[in-house]
Amino acid sequence: MDDGCWIKSVPVRASALAIAGLLAAPLAVACTGEAGDTQAVATSTVESRLFVTDNTEGFATRVSPFDTDAQNRAVLPDVEVSQAPEDPSSERFGAAGGTAIHGEHSDGRWRVCREERWQPRTNSGAARQADAVAPGAEAARRWSRDFFVGAVRTYRYDAAGRLLEARDVVSPDVLPQAGVAWLVPKSGLLYCARYDGQGRMTWSIDTAGVGRWDPGKVCADLSEDTVDSLRVTYNEDGSVLALLRTRPSSLPEGGVALMHPDGYSDAGWGGTATFLLPPRQGIDAADNTVSARIAEGRGIASLSTRRKDFAAYDAQPPYHERPQVEAQYNAKVYYDFPDADIPMSAARDGFADLADYPRVRSYVYDKGVRVEEVFAAGRHAPRQRVWRSRFALRQEDYDAAGKLQQVVHYGDEIPGGHAEDLAGAGRRAGFKQVLLTKGGSAYRVYRYDRNGRERLELACWSTMGGAGGVAEEAQCGGADGKVRAEGTAIEGLLRDTYGVSQRRLAYTPM
Repeated sequence: MDDGCWIKSVPVRASALAIAGLLAAPLAVACTGEAGDTQAVATSTVESRLFVTDNTEGFATRVSPFDTDAQNRAVLPDVEVSQAPEDPSSERFGAAGGTAIHGEHSDGRWRVCREERWQPRTNSGAARQADAVAPGAEAARRWSRDFFVGAVRTYRYDAAGRLLEARDVVSPDVLPQAGVAWLVPKSGLLYCARYDGQGRMTWSIDTAGVGRWDPGKVCADLSEDTVDSLRVTYNEDGSVLALLRTRPSSLPEGGVALMHPDGYSDAGWGGTATFLLPPRQGIDAADNTVSARIAEGRGIASLSTRRKDFAAYDAQPPYHERPQVEAQYNAKVYYDFPDADIPMSAARDGFADLADYPRVRSYVYDKGVRVEEVFAAGRHAPRQRVWRSRFALRQEDYDAAGKLQQVVHYGDEIPGGHAEDLAGAGRRAGFKQVLLTKGGSAYRVYRYDRNGRERLELACWSTMGGAGGVAEEAQCGGADGKVRAEGTAIEGLLRDTYGVSQRRLAYTPM
C-alpha cells in the first residue's frame, strides 16, 4: 500500500479513521504479555476493529521506523495502521476475507495489540486450513465457519507504552515451505527494541531474513553480533547524536558492508552511521547530517556530508574555487582516516575536534577530477595535496610552514591543477631529450627553493630497446642524461625517492 495510506496510533477521539465495526466482546489479546506469547489473556479493555478488504496478501499494520524531529529529538517507533478505502457497511468479511485488528486504550490512545488475517475456507481437502492461533470465542462464532486465521501479527509494549516487539505467526496452510505444508504454525520475530532508564530507544532490529522463523528466538537473545541492528546514541541534552546501522561479519555482505581495502571486514560488526549535526536555520535536515563507515573496536573509518561549511577550518582555495558543475559531482566533502580510525566520541559538538586527528579531506573539483588533501593532527594546512583523474596525477608536497616543496606530475594536465610548460621547464633545466607527457611512464618531478623558484629535477623519455632494438622503452633521469631507472623500475624510484604512490589516499567512493 502507498505510504500515504498509513496512520500511526492516535488519540481515541480520532480513532475511527475509516476503521469500522467495533466489537465489544474481549478477545484473547494483550499488549503487555510475555515475549513471544501470542495467546496472552487481556488485562485491560480490548477493542476489535474490523477491516473489510479484498486484499489478503499483506498485513494492514506495520512498525513505523525510529525518527527524529526538526530539533533532533527522538520520535519513537509506533504501529501504523492502513486506512480502509471507505467505511464498510457490514461487520462481516467479504468473499476474499479480511483483517481484524485488536487493540486497547492506554493514556487516551488506542494502540494495536494484534492483527489477524482471515482467509476464506475452500472445499478442497488438500489443506487442513488450520488457524495460525486459536481465535477468541466471539471471533470463532462470527467467522470460523467460513474463514480461518491465516496469519497473525502481535505487538508487545512495556508498561510505559513503548513498543518492544512485533511477531508474526503463520498458518501451516498459508506459506508452505518447498511445496510441503507445515505441520504446525510458524512463529517468528519481526521487530525488537530496547530502551534506557530515561525511556530513550537505544537499540532495535528488523529480523526479516535473519533466522526469521525460529520459534524459540526472543528479543533478549539478539544483539548487533548476530543480526542487523540500529543503535541510537544521544547528546547530553537528550537530542539524538547518531543512528548506527550495523551488520555482523557472520552475515552475507549487504548494504552496510564495508569497502575498506585493509582487511576492515574482519571486524566483529561493521556498518554505517548517520550523525545529526546541530540544527541550523536555513539548512535542510537532510543536508545537516554526516554519514560514516564504522566497525566494532575500530571507530569511524570515513565521513561524508553535504554541509559545505563542514570543518571549514580545513577548506583550502581549490575547494572554494571549484567550478559550478552538476550537484552530483561536487556536492559532498569526504574525510578518511587511513592511519588510525577516530573514536565515536569525535562526533560530539558537530565534530568540533576533528582537527585533533590525522585525516584526508577529499572532494570532487570538477567532473572526473578528485582532490585529496592530507592533514597532520592539529594542522589546518595540508602537508600533501593530490589531484587525480583517470589518466593523470599531480602530487603536491608542502613543508610544515605550508610552502610548496615538490610536485610530481604524471600523465596529462589536470583541470584545476597548475598549467604545466614541460618543454620550457626541460629547456631551462638543460634536458636534451624529448620528454614524455603521455603514457604509463610520463613522470616528471619539480622541486622548489625557499623563494618558490621551480626546477625540473626528474623527467622521462623513450629510447629504442628490447628485441631487435625496435621496441620503445621508457627511461627516467636528470638533466645530465644519466638514467636513474627504466622500465618496470621507474615506479620503484618514484615511490622510494619521491614518495609517489598510485594508491589512493581516500577510499570513500564518490
